[in-house]
Amino acid sequence: SQGGELSRDDGRDFINGGYVDVWAIPSGGGEVLELQISTRGFVAFGTLFSPTGELLDYRSDTSFMGDTSVTTLAARLSESGLYMLVVSGFGPDSLGDYQLSRASTAVGEGTTRLVSLPAVFDASVGPLTSDVVVFELVAASTIRAELRTSGWPALLTLTGPSPGSFVSNASNAYGGDALIINVLEAGRYELRIEPAGGVGGGPYSLSLESVEEVDAAAAGGDVSSPGRLDAQRLEPFGSVRYRLLLDQDARVTLDLSSLEFDTFLEVRHEATDEFIGADDDTYGTDSYLELDLRAGAYLVLVSGWGGSGGVFSLAIDWE
Repeated sequence: SQGGELSRDDGRDFINGGYVDVWAIPSGGGEVLELQISTRGFVAFGTLFSPTGELLDYRSDTSFMGDTSVTTLAARLSESGLYMLVVSGFGPDSLGDYQLSRASTAVGEGTTRLVSLPAVFDASVGPLTSDVVVFELVAASTIRAELRTSGWPALLTLTGPSPGSFVSNASNAYGGDALIINVLEAGRYELRIEPAGGVGGGPYSLSLESVEEVDAAAAGGDVSSPGRLDAQRLEPFGSVRYRLLLDQDARVTLDLSSLEFDTFLEVRHEATDEFIGADDDTYGTDSYLELDLRAGAYLVLVSGWGGSGGVFSLAIDWE
């Protein structure tokens, strides 16, 4: 790790008037380079060039550790020579000390695995590298792929059966697990695991299975007066249906919450099946609706994203 400083004695960026430092980064080639610029009081912008002047990476993506912001760049260095790193800010007021740290690994191509379902395994992947899991379905199936990491942001991408055809992706960059649930036709598929943005990486756990969709529609009962329904249960791939009975026009609020799954809330007119309203994630992964309804009977439908389920609470109030 080495220290630097952006000060008014440095050269200036003619675009935003900020000050810049230039670093020479020697490399023998054949490596994956990761650079971290740590600052306090301002956010750094990094730009990395090859010995021939080719732009390799530029980043203002920043993570925060307490009062320290960290900007990370990553690139494959294919040739030997001096690489150039430009450290800058976002204007003339981006001034102060920073720390520059360097880590490098040998260029890797990742691992390709051919698996049969269900499959569960632990592995590891490095920066700018991806692992590929190949599986084949002999009949249409609902597939559930769940990726867990030790805190590093990962991207999970499903393609197939035509070469390179995109099906779905998911990321855990904002916390939680990366989860893909899809109904797939018969064919050969590839699941790619890689660091989000190519930066970082590390150990991970992957579970891949075929799950059976069930008709788990449950009747939750009639609701004819305001109240809160606690400790209700939603079965995986199912739904819970409540009949909301209003004897007069009312402004109705519905508050659906769970600590176990990502909720989805929908309201329909019982007699006509007319769609009235729906909500997914108003409050984190919880759902909330506020509706002006005429007197009559309505269906309130509770379900979970991606076939998830668990215990939930539903508060229904009106005036």
